[in-house]
Amino acid sequence: VAISYGVRRMLCHESIYTMKLARRGHFLPEALRTGPQFMRRAKEICRTEFKPLSATTTLTEFARFVADESPVRYFLVEEDGKIAGSVHRSVALDSLRPGRGEIQLKDVVDRRFITVRESASLYEVIDQLNAHGVSLALVKDAAGAVTGVISKERLADAAIASAELFRD
Repeated sequence: VAISYGVRRMLCHESIYTMKLARRGHFLPEALRTGPQFMRRAKEICRTEFKPLSATTTLTEFARFVADESPVRYFLVEEDGKIAGSVHRSVALDSLRPGRGEIQLKDVVDRRFITVRESASLYEVIDQLNAHGVSLALVKDAAGAVTGVISKERLADAAIASAELFRD
């Protein structure tokens, strides 16, 4: 019995009972091994406020997008019809430095990201981010279209929101 339990834990990090209850939409008791926040799906926790931009967009143009699009947190850079990476809002500040305004986004894009399915659990997202050493996950639907973005900051927000549920 002890060996079979060890093998199952190596193959499946969550309790099979936790997964079964989560799939059925039931409340999960605190005593179960995996907390309910880890069973939430990527589709539920991702941010949908993102804007795709062309790789040839200059930093000056990007600075205008940042100024105009206040609710948008994530800017995804498209190159040859595919997502090449992301650019953080703070990169817009580079356009203020002399000679930097005409640099294109393709020259400053962060190409380190992973993609996850909308149905991936929070645990799977964290595991994949750590395994690849990245801090951004693009959430894709069954057709392969990007529907959201999960950053490490968003993971922290989701954990805090989950903790609120169990406050006395």
